[in-house]
Amino acid sequence: MKKLKLLFVLFVTSHLVFLTMYSSAQKIAAGENHSIAVCSDATVMAWGNNSWGALGNGTTDDSWIPLVVSSLTDVKAVAAGNLHSLALKNDGTVWAWGLNYQGQLGDSTTTDRLTPVQTNDIADIIAVDAGFYFSLALKNDSTLWAWGANGLGQLGDSTSTQRTEPRNMLYSVTAFSAGYSHSLAVLNGDSVLAWGDNTYGQFGNNTNTGSSVPLKADDMVDCMAVSAGYAHSLALKSDGTVWAWGHNLYGQLGDGTNTTSWVPVQTSGLTDVVAIQAGDFHSMALKGDGTVWVWGLNSQGELGDGTTDDAWTPQMVGILSDFTDISTGSHHNLSLRSNGSMLSWGDNIYGQLGDGSPTDRTLPVTVTGLCTLITDLKQTAASTGLLIFPNPSNGKFSIQFNDIRVNEIEVYNSLGAKIYYSTIVDSQFPQIDISRQPNGIYYMRFVSDSDQIIQHEKIIKEQ
Repeated sequence: MKKLKLLFVLFVTSHLVFLTMYSSAQKIAAGENHSIAVCSDATVMAWGNNSWGALGNGTTDDSWIPLVVSSLTDVKAVAAGNLHSLALKNDGTVWAWGLNYQGQLGDSTTTDRLTPVQTNDIADIIAVDAGFYFSLALKNDSTLWAWGANGLGQLGDSTSTQRTEPRNMLYSVTAFSAGYSHSLAVLNGDSVLAWGDNTYGQFGNNTNTGSSVPLKADDMVDCMAVSAGYAHSLALKSDGTVWAWGHNLYGQLGDGTNTTSWVPVQTSGLTDVVAIQAGDFHSMALKGDGTVWVWGLNSQGELGDGTTDDAWTPQMVGILSDFTDISTGSHHNLSLRSNGSMLSWGDNIYGQLGDGSPTDRTLPVTVTGLCTLITDLKQTAASTGLLIFPNPSNGKFSIQFNDIRVNEIEVYNSLGAKIYYSTIVDSQFPQIDISRQPNGIYYMRFVSDSDQIIQHEKIIKEQ
């Protein structure tokens, strides 16, 4: 495990002295409308759309800032799908949470999960990816496994049968990607295979006929990575060039046109690329010099250039050159810097940018409160203006405000990780539900409308 980089900052209020500990983000993943990060202590934080539990914190409340995923440790990688999430632990097991009506969590059920559950009958995994309603995982023996929705053959197992448990479907895989309803894989660091939906030629084999078994893309050799979007595909060759095919109405292939292509075309002007990502209708690349490049649809600021104008060829994001990782959601992007901080931009309707607001951003903003812990949490002196009841409880607490104004409520576990966040809108008796968290001691922090910390209260969750 990497050493934590710690920065201690002293805060003083009239009630309390406490410390904030900062670690750094290590891995990132953007889903349709939510985002996930692995912190340097191998815990996971998530933010954005939580309508089906994709944030994994035991609630269905959206969050505009990162919150810790419940009871999940020793994680080395994550993946974010439409409304579900995956985590890969260092022991090679896969854990999943969120929407599950197509079996995309792989736990032999179609029951949605608000906190992580282990995916069944799979071990020795080295990589995971999440599609729209399906999931893929690569084992250390180079076999690819798939589960979830399969109506268009996106699992590649020669059927259209939904799978609630992982199923082996391909061998000799060195890279792979799950898209909206098609999948891609690289065989032996060379050729590209595709399966599932092919309506817009996203297989790259000069047809638009779908398949439930993998088919080879035309003229693709020496490939090291692939990325599947909504209806287009990207491939990265070992020489650092990017190739693309499929839907191109918004210029997401990056070849200077908006003409859909059923065969691979080279993305213009890109060399020395080390990572690629395909969003719904835009694309992103990370170069070896640490710069990030984007192209395609820009209706919600996906290109991060301060406009909403589409681009048919790659353009650089900002002036920074210290990026180490990238990830695209449907219409938003994440980019990890070498110092462990994260920038985000694009669609933000559910708070998936993590900047504390639901406002779309056409320029990159910093993700707020990522990988932070509050230490030395203590209960403050009793306040006549605030009452929490019942306490202890089963995790459902009511709060009565009398003579104080509160704008935000935050809940931290005993380790100092933020597990809950809510803004108060004209409510004198808000209710907080942490019933799916483990039993134990938690702390509520109350923040005024002027961003002053006005109270800390200890609460006890028990059966």
